[in-house]
Amino acid sequence: MNERGFMYPINLCVLLIFTVFLTIQLNQYVTDKHLLKEVTINERKHYYFLCSMRGLEERMSEEEFELTGLFQYEGGAVQYYIESYSEEMYKITYYLDLGLDKKVVSVSYYDKTLKKMVKWAEKS
Repeated sequence: MNERGFMYPINLCVLLIFTVFLTIQLNQYVTDKHLLKEVTINERKHYYFLCSMRGLEERMSEEEFELTGLFQYEGGAVQYYIESYSEEMYKITYYLDLGLDKKVVSVSYYDKTLKKMVKWAEKS
């Protein structure tokens, strides 16, 4: 039975198609893992800032607060500094350290008459 080289090109094409498919799937997996890690870090940042802001807002509404402080969390720490922005407002600067290469900075404004945070912005 002489096939005259018919099976070799077919096997090579099937192997090549399988290799390309496997490479595409591996690339997709690596991209998804990287995206998941970034989303997890971003959600953790927002959660820590929100918890810190709410805790500080509660302390400030009771008028029992210090001008500097630190909130410790399981995966990081948020340090804050309070300064007077105007007669009716405080400016609070937050520094979040997650153990990454850079610190994340956020600013919020507390209204003394309303006794709540009125504005919050993250600086990157």
